[in-house]
Amino acid sequence: MSRLKRSWKDLRYMFKVRGGIPSKYVEMGLKVFFGFVLVFSMFMAAGGIYNLMEKPLALLPRGGGWTFIYRGNVHIQTLNESIVASIVYVLGISGLYMMFRSTKYAYRPRQAYILLLIGAAITLLSFYYTNVMLQSKIGVG
Repeated sequence: MSRLKRSWKDLRYMFKVRGGIPSKYVEMGLKVFFGFVLVFSMFMAAGGIYNLMEKPLALLPRGGGWTFIYRGNVHIQTLNESIVASIVYVLGISGLYMMFRSTKYAYRPRQAYILLLIGAAITLLSFYYTNVMLQSKIGVG
């Protein structure tokens, strides 16, 4: 029997015995898919399509200098504003992930508590800064 036929036969046997694709590849594929969905949704939330289509300015001149927030209009943004928004979103997601990972340390309560506090602090700071940016765009405060 040739090597190709034998390897094909072994491969068929492996799929028949395990019931399809090996579980480690399925799990890895789901993690990669979830990562792509997460990155794409943050790209959309930060205004990536607007940046690609409109080619916005990076900074805006003001009376006291330069700013990156386009005040008074929610429908227009600068490039730096969307970059800052995406960084804040990444920090918020990483804080949520740190809080999730803290549940894995059940037998090390000190590490779990520290990870939970740091994750909560990062998530709350990103939520606060996102609200401050939105209020400055709307013109409140």
